[in-house]
Amino acid sequence: MSGLTHFDEQGSSRMVDVSGKPETAREARASGLVRMQPATLALILDRKVAKGDVLEVARLAGVMAAKRTGELIPFVTRSGSTRSRSRSRRRTTGPCASRRP
Repeated sequence: MSGLTHFDEQGSSRMVDVSGKPETAREARASGLVRMQPATLALILDRKVAKGDVLEVARLAGVMAAKRTGELIPFVTRSGSTRSRSRSRRRTTGPCASRRP
């Protein structure tokens, strides 16, 4: 498996020392889709869910996950992340479009 530094000669994964590598600018993106009943969406958008602001909790969870990338994904070394952003949007067209009740 020449050329792939994270695998040994038998194809098993292994850690690689990257301490000597220069810093590089990197960007990662993730996305998801949540389906729900229109009435549930209305409660979320109107901030009337009894447990609090669902979209703000989701945003904070995304930021917290970004800070812990090195713990959550195998072989990702800890990085000095300088920025993290999490946002949500409601689809208005297509097969997953939302319609307010």
